[in-house]
Amino acid sequence: MFAGKTIVDQLENKGLSWKAYMESLPSAGSQVEYAPTIGSSTVKLYAQKHNPFMYFSDINYPGSPRLQNIVPQENNLNADLASGKVPNFVWISPNQCHDMHGISPSGAALIGLPQCGYPASGLDHGAIQLGDTYVKDTVQQIMDSPTWKTTKSSIVLAWDENDYSGSTGGPGSPVGQNGAILGGGHAPTIVINSADGPHKTTNQVSDHYTLLSTIEHMWHLGCLANTCSPTTSGTFEELFRP
Repeated sequence: MFAGKTIVDQLENKGLSWKAYMESLPSAGSQVEYAPTIGSSTVKLYAQKHNPFMYFSDINYPGSPRLQNIVPQENNLNADLASGKVPNFVWISPNQCHDMHGISPSGAALIGLPQCGYPASGLDHGAIQLGDTYVKDTVQQIMDSPTWKTTKSSIVLAWDENDYSGSTGGPGSPVGQNGAILGGGHAPTIVINSADGPHKTTNQVSDHYTLLSTIEHMWHLGCLANTCSPTTSGTFEELFRP
């Protein structure tokens, strides 16, 4: 558990709202590590390790009002999109059948989704296809909503790693020794904007701190630790349309 400040503190201090939609979370604010439980077996669809809010002590403590901002994606996202009650900052985490990781074959069999079970080879083609479908359906759900059509909004699709470790460091990091593992390799980040405009790409070396720095800069939130340093993070603000 970490005691440091987070983007949640920055958003609330600025009067901005936030919510995390976690697929397969049993209930709002649930502190379980894995879910669901079927009979005597825990099927690891929801995994707390993919819910970063639960790792900070000023969010995850008994009776914390902030826990009520962490809700199941099922029903809640669609309802908020339809009603126009979508917060300023939204985090969405798919479950492990939809995040391209997969779960144990026995767990996948319990939920009738064998293609979610990771094979002995480690090449999770079934899980990748499930993830692609989830992304397509979720993005389409957002873009079909009244909220998307009547506001200036952006969707950021970000992977946390590829299938291999990498020797390339993040922005501003020194060159590592040959064979040193410095990260999860190259992974895509895609920005979709509701405002019309030309397609853009960036060649800037970026990592997840760059995304945090970009949000902080665009919303004038200030800086967490060294995230605003141009040598360690930078921004890709040019990918967002005003």
